[in-house]
Amino acid sequence: MTRLLAAGAVLAAAAAVVAFVLVLRAPGPPRPAPVTVTLEEGERFAEVAEDLRRQGVLRHPLPLVVWARLTRQDRAVHWGEYLITTPLSPLELLARVTGPPDPLHQLTVPEGLTVRQVVQLLAASGFGAEESFLCLLEDARFLASEDLPPAGAEGYLFPDTYQFPLAMPQERILRAMVHRFREVSGPSLGRRAAAHGFAYALDQLACALVVGQVDQDLQRAVEGLARAEEIAGVYERELARPRAELVRYLREVEGIDADPIGRAQPADPEGD
Repeated sequence: MTRLLAAGAVLAAAAAVVAFVLVLRAPGPPRPAPVTVTLEEGERFAEVAEDLRRQGVLRHPLPLVVWARLTRQDRAVHWGEYLITTPLSPLELLARVTGPPDPLHQLTVPEGLTVRQVVQLLAASGFGAEESFLCLLEDARFLASEDLPPAGAEGYLFPDTYQFPLAMPQERILRAMVHRFREVSGPSLGRRAAAHGFAYALDQLACALVVGQVDQDLQRAVEGLARAEEIAGVYERELARPRAELVRYLREVEGIDADPIGRAQPADPEGD
C-alpha cells in the first residue's frame, strides 16, 4: 500500500512538472496587431509579469514568475520598450525581456513649429504616418483626456529633445510631448502658447491676402484666432484663484488695496 501511495505521488509530481513545462512552452495569446510593452525601472518581476498579462502578451503570470525565480532570471530584466509582433511563449517572453530593449531614437522638436509642422517632423523621422497623428489631434476624446482645448493642441506640443523607440504608439508620443509641456509650464509659458496661436493665425491671414485665397484661408485664420483666445482663457482661469488669494492677502495683511496686474493703492483706513 505504501509503495502504491509513493508511486502515485511520484506520478502526480511528474504530471505537474510536465504541465508546468507545457505552460511555459505554450504560445502566447494571439496578437491582432503589434504591441509595445514598457517595463519600468524598479518594478519587481511579479509586477512585470502582471503588466505583461494586462497588456495581453502573457496568459498566466505565476508559472513565469516561479521559473524566473528558480533560474534567477528575475534579476536580469532590462527596463525599456519592447515591440512584440508575434505570440511568444512565457520562455520566449522571458528571453525577450532579459535581452536588450528596443533602441531609442532621438527627436529634436525646435521652437516655433505649428502642430502640423511637428506632425510632419514626426512622420519624417519614422514615428508613424501624418494621418495617424492628425486623427488623434482631432479626436475630441484624446483632447479631453489631456485637458486640451477642443480646438486642438496648438502650442501644447513642447519643443524639446526626446528619446522614443520607433515602435512607440503615436498616442504615447503626443502624450509625452503634452506632459513635458505641463512639467515646465507656468504663466509665462502659457502666455507664449497663446501668443503662438495668435501668430499662427496671423500668418494664415497674411498668406490668404497674398495669394488671394481669402474665403478658405481667412476662415482658417479666424479659427486660429479663436483657438488662441481659448488657450489664453485656459491660463486666465488657472491664474484666477492665486490672483484672488494675493489680492486678499495684500488687503487684509499688508493694508494695500491692490490688483496683481493693476496699480496698488493704500487701503483706506476709514473705509470698510
